[in-house]
Amino acid sequence: MFSEIETQDLAQLDSGLIEILKYVAAGIKDDIQALLNPPKNRNDSIQYLLFTPENPNNVQYIEPTENFNRSSFNPSYETKILIHGYETRLKPGNIFEKIKDEMLATGKYNVIIVNWILYAIPPYPLGVFNTILVGNYVAEMIQFIMDRTGIQANRFHLIGHSLGAHLSGIVGKRISNIGRITGLDPAGPLYEIPQTLNRLFYTDAEYVDVMHTSNHLTGYGLGLYQSVGWSDFYVNGGEFQPACKKGEKFIRADGTTLKLETFLDLALCNHEIALQYFLYSIQNCKFQGTKCNRYSDLAKCSSESNPTAVMGFYSEKNQNLRPQSDFYLNTTATAPYC
Repeated sequence: MFSEIETQDLAQLDSGLIEILKYVAAGIKDDIQALLNPPKNRNDSIQYLLFTPENPNNVQYIEPTENFNRSSFNPSYETKILIHGYETRLKPGNIFEKIKDEMLATGKYNVIIVNWILYAIPPYPLGVFNTILVGNYVAEMIQFIMDRTGIQANRFHLIGHSLGAHLSGIVGKRISNIGRITGLDPAGPLYEIPQTLNRLFYTDAEYVDVMHTSNHLTGYGLGLYQSVGWSDFYVNGGEFQPACKKGEKFIRADGTTLKLETFLDLALCNHEIALQYFLYSIQNCKFQGTKCNRYSDLAKCSSESNPTAVMGFYSEKNQNLRPQSDFYLNTTATAPYC
């Protein structure tokens, strides 16, 4: 027999899972319209927002045309490509702008923010399908830049959140030797089957590092819990984040503030906070994970001097470790979380 408290917990979990399923299944009526407007590398379809040290705040929209030569893209800079996830609109003050600002404050980069919101809206299954279509076009754009400037694929670093992480994987499958892909809590729903055709995997770039902050199978998030990178970082165990508590306020990826009240609110917080961890890894924090078999053994693994790795912006590949190496770490509950 379940106690009254256990019964309440189960009821809350059931209602939370229903909320998440509704969120994932929403928007079926938009199917036909989306199919009639397939993605293209045009400013009225997939947008590429370029920022460099020469134009850190004034966006340049680039396309694979002759006009690219008039942009401030500099072949001597490493190129960072930021790719948003499902239903993330690039409103003023969005976190991708903040990440861009932090990057340009630390070094000379071409920073490109990919806006594919027209194809990352409900219904969710169509968004999953569109990661393949849009991923192919992003690969075409990168190939255009390589052909036009002579730079190599290893000079590109893709940073994708949620569906954007898997979209980055599609790019890596189309272009060999991409330098690095960082997956920030890759989307979980419809990606559970362990295959590599349409989801991020450690073979998609020379180095693939993945941050796990939520687990969609528990109902407390929207992320994929499986190890898919060369280095997989399970933050606070990879399921629940201490900053994501009922009644607290959370700044979402689009820059808006969300008061955490519902089960879905908490799931979104656990999922999107990966972007904040990456943001604060650039200048504020050194997030260091310890290689371990499970989160519950973290203290023991730390005392045994197990291998460690830096998570976030400065993460580097350790050739002495096998792919899908799992690292665990803890954070604090308030920004910058270290």
